[in-house]
Amino acid sequence: MSSSNDDIFLGIGILEAKIDTLITAQGRLESELKDLTRRVGSLERDRAKLYGAAAAFGILSGLFGWLVSSIAK
Repeated sequence: MSSSNDDIFLGIGILEAKIDTLITAQGRLESELKDLTRRVGSLERDRAKLYGAAAAFGILSGLFGWLVSSIAK
């Protein structure tokens, strides 16, 4: 009977070690996800600024072209 109890306790110990490993891996994945979320957010904000600058440049170029053509007439 002692041998079967030892086997049960050994099995429980192995399961606990595997659960601890999974918990550690999950924590690492969560921190990587937070880092990736931060980096993607930064890229999206920079992209929005670039689109805004391009739109403003387009509008100003159009106004400048219109002004030049009005003066040239």
